[in-house]
Amino acid sequence: MNFLITDYIYPIREKFLLSENLGICFDNPRTDEEVEAVTEYIRQAYSIESAFQYSEKAINQALQEFLSHYSQKDEYISEFRNAVSELSPYEILARMWIVARYDDGGLHDALKKEGKELAEEGHYGFFMLEDDHPIVKNSRQLLDYCHLVSLLIHTAQDYYEGRSFILDANSGWFQEIKPNHFVCIQFFMFTAFSGEREVAEKDDTRWLYFPAVKERLIEIGKLIDNLLNSKAKDKLLYVASLLKNAGHDIKEDKTKLVVLVSIMELLLTHNPKFDRYNVEDSINKQFQLKAATLIYLNDKSRNINHIKARLNEIYGLRSSVAHGDFKAITKYFETAKKKDEKFPIGTVIGELYIYLRAIITEYLLDDNFVDFLKDG
Repeated sequence: MNFLITDYIYPIREKFLLSENLGICFDNPRTDEEVEAVTEYIRQAYSIESAFQYSEKAINQALQEFLSHYSQKDEYISEFRNAVSELSPYEILARMWIVARYDDGGLHDALKKEGKELAEEGHYGFFMLEDDHPIVKNSRQLLDYCHLVSLLIHTAQDYYEGRSFILDANSGWFQEIKPNHFVCIQFFMFTAFSGEREVAEKDDTRWLYFPAVKERLIEIGKLIDNLLNSKAKDKLLYVASLLKNAGHDIKEDKTKLVVLVSIMELLLTHNPKFDRYNVEDSINKQFQLKAATLIYLNDKSRNINHIKARLNEIYGLRSSVAHGDFKAITKYFETAKKKDEKFPIGTVIGELYIYLRAIITEYLLDDNFVDFLKDG
């Protein structure tokens, strides 16, 4: 097994599965090698200047407050607290940090062994891995999966912008450990909630605090696995990869918009009959009607007519971007700003994530109905 580092900090007695189908689970670092690597990763993060910098003394104080508070509610934390009492703050934190494990076919250990043998012979360098290598393929699949899960569990409401709970997406982070200031930011967020679970459970960022989101993670993991065990697996994994592209890889907002709309099209629209329709108009009408139907079914307190009208505007903007109609794009932004929208493109992207969450949730609950709707 190999792993990526998540945003979550919490001691867990034993690993638990997020996805049995994909072999993905949450765990703490267990072996000496894992603990040493994560400890050094944290130490490196605190070696650089940051607005979220903490001294070892401050880190230790925050950890002790957390362990004291939660040991009253979680028997394992009481055991953990006693077991780590003599360790350095960095190592305690490393042993608490949650990692997402994936199956690398044992090749990380094999590469490490081969590298050691080459070094003993006086040869130094690095390994180039193909795209289908288990470390590359399965770490990428883990990232995709976590972006899908994050969309479905986040509590950011209108402010979600596509991020996932994976702190560091680099599958080779342990080969050459470099400072990552996001470690400091995440520990800062952890300390904000460490003694106030009741507050954390009401905060918009609570999805990044493990005690507040654990049950939801398990629930969504089971729901996704049900579909991964069906004929819909390839489609769902492709949707997950597009979510990862939009949330992690793409920095330009208009491109992100096109990708997010394309996910909705993939799930809901069929190829029009080219000899009978204005193709663009046909897809737009399908897009509006089918997406609005699912979004409304997901939450019937929503105004379906408003959703349909908004989807029409969004699809029009998507078409303008796709066809390079910058005059129309500028006009849309100017009109939106007159309505007091300070960041029009950000508003649209936020809405798309809300709509996608509803549509994908309905797909997970009843993929046969969504496929029926698509074909109709």
